[in-house]
Amino acid sequence: MGSILRHALTNGIVLLLLGSLLIGIVADSRQAEGIRPFTTDIFKGFLAIFLLEMWKVIARRHAAFLCDHPDLFLKIERRKTLSFAPFDF
Repeated sequence: MGSILRHALTNGIVLLLLGSLLIGIVADSRQAEGIRPFTTDIFKGFLAIFLLEMWKVIARRHAAFLCDHPDLFLKIERRKTLSFAPFDF
């Protein structure tokens, strides 16, 4: 459990987010004005990078899962065809 927690907390993106939170907690309102461009404008960029990284992780795990269970995809597609046919786009 300790190694999992250490790995989760030392991930680059997690460290970036935790560092940002720490700076936000420590800085007062006058100091926060100096970093406003980094906290308002760049935040959306960092959020996009974080979400893209999470999608990469999900895609890798999903691909590995489907390699281990190839028949599962066919079952899901069959159910989707039967259940959601009117909403197929």
